[in-house]
Amino acid sequence: MLWAARALGTGEVHRLRDDPDAAWDLLDDPDPGDDVVHLNKEWHGVHWLLTGTAWDAGGPLGQVILGGEEFGEDGGYGPPRLLAPADVADLAAALRTLRRDELRSGFDPAALSAAGVYPDVWAEPNIVESLLPYVEQLRAFYGAAADRGAWVLQAIV
Repeated sequence: MLWAARALGTGEVHRLRDDPDAAWDLLDDPDPGDDVVHLNKEWHGVHWLLTGTAWDAGGPLGQVILGGEEFGEDGGYGPPRLLAPADVADLAAALRTLRRDELRSGFDPAALSAAGVYPDVWAEPNIVESLLPYVEQLRAFYGAAADRGAWVLQAIV
């Protein structure tokens, strides 16, 4: 299971609403740039760092990985989700407030394993340090998307 997101303009969203199956092609970009981000298998651990839960999508930080309006067909791990520009701006603001030391202090390997957070590698030494760069990628991605007034398409693929 991997997680991917792409920033979209309003015209792209209109076309996507006409052809929801196109979402999967938009998310399958092998060359992530400013408008695409991939978290690979670590997406679930990053979600835990942001929320302290395995699946709760409440509050702005819960929406970063698991938020948005579901649409289209289930690709095996749920349908793609779409976040509106106002929501993207809220997420970008919430991500800007995060501090590495706060994220580290909320990391409990035993709790992640007990909650079934994928993949179960949380007992490895300093694993939290491998998750922190993904938070920085999300901060940059959502910040750039918010600056452009973009929508965000996301899914577990």
